[in-house]
Amino acid sequence: PGGWIELLEQDPQHCCDDGTMPADSFLAKNHKLMVDSGNNASRPLTMIYDMQRMVEETGFVNVHKIDYKFPIGEWPKLQVYKDAGRVALNQMKNGMEGWILWLLTMYGSPKPWSVEEVQVYLAKVRDDINNRKYHAYSSVRRIWARKPLNA
Repeated sequence: PGGWIELLEQDPQHCCDDGTMPADSFLAKNHKLMVDSGNNASRPLTMIYDMQRMVEETGFVNVHKIDYKFPIGEWPKLQVYKDAGRVALNQMKNGMEGWILWLLTMYGSPKPWSVEEVQVYLAKVRDDINNRKYHAYSSVRRIWARKPLNA
């Protein structure tokens, strides 16, 4: 009772506010494929939109929310965001193969993909995330709340 919980989730949608990332880029189109495949796996990738409601329904109080735009790459002008973008880019480069390979070969949409198909797709996504002209970002939501004192 009285303890706090903090949750942080990222939207798989990659956005761009200034038009530098084409709508037909692999990075932009990745969202629907990942969400559909996550749903096929019974592991929704859109918890960012449900977690506040779930925390409140569970009975937590003093629920707070902050949304962030998390850059991908070193395109931001401010150094703090440039550093965050470098971390996000390295995370994607080093981590996406494992989870995308598993997700698409097991639960790909509309049907599971071959390893070779995923490798070709990943190469195209890597080209997009390495493109310094794309000012891409992901939305991240932070929720924190307190368990009631009488719980």
